[in-house]
Amino acid sequence: MNLPTTRALFAVVLAAALVACDSTEPDATRGSLDRVWRAAEPGVQETTIELSTDGAARVVDADFSGLSCASSAGTWTSDGSRLVLRLTPPAGPAESDVRSFDYEVFQDSLVLTSGGVATTFVPTTRVPSCVSYGFGTWQGTLSAQIDDVPQTFTNISVATEEIGTGILEILACPDAVTPCGLEDAVLRLRVSAPSGPLTPGSYPLGDLQNGFYALINPFPDDPAFPGFDTLRLAPVGVFLLTSVAEDWVVGTFEFRANERANNSPPAPDGSTFVLVTDGLVNLQYR
Repeated sequence: MNLPTTRALFAVVLAAALVACDSTEPDATRGSLDRVWRAAEPGVQETTIELSTDGAARVVDADFSGLSCASSAGTWTSDGSRLVLRLTPPAGPAESDVRSFDYEVFQDSLVLTSGGVATTFVPTTRVPSCVSYGFGTWQGTLSAQIDDVPQTFTNISVATEEIGTGILEILACPDAVTPCGLEDAVLRLRVSAPSGPLTPGSYPLGDLQNGFYALINPFPDDPAFPGFDTLRLAPVGVFLLTSVAEDWVVGTFEFRANERANNSPPAPDGSTFVLVTDGLVNLQYR
């Protein structure tokens, strides 16, 4: 068997290297998993996956044909060929949604395969919230003991658009027919972070700008009575925010609210304050 000369062998190796450099085949080692990916079937469905460098994951599934949206968060792991998402829906058990895929990652695409079906994702800039799709409603629980009387609110408006700047506002109204605006609210809960985005934590009662502010009006049918608020509060109340995103809010609260001002009209029953305890927020936009 005649072996190639050193010069001939070098020429073969050089030619192979040039062909490899000129190849248009994707190199699966060039891409990175930790970014935001989206797969879309226009007008039918859309899934966005965020894989953060710290192992955190978030998934938003939007169904355009069914006008529904679901959002969940959790963690992700990979072993080089298998991607596993362990997700917790806002109102569900921890890591109750486990999704496992074979994957290939390229510079500008991610292919996930499950059950023999391959789906191609492309990079995108941000994770949309279910609120941004606009075809859901806020659902879940908003309840509290108002002077030892349990109440559950069903007409709820939640403003989460400003959580990136540290602000969350929840309104509850007695009329289930009309939209729930600030002027109609029986209960108003406003949480403000001193600086930066709003994150889970304990927010003691402060004022409209910092901490936790609340308004409660147990007499919504009396147009002359403006309700009780927490601007002149004693003792201090607190909002414990356990989970928050643009499309879900989970937490607890309690506070005492006094007459809104010294010259406020008296409450119809002559009371000067109201005590709110066992407050529960577990809401998701879907």
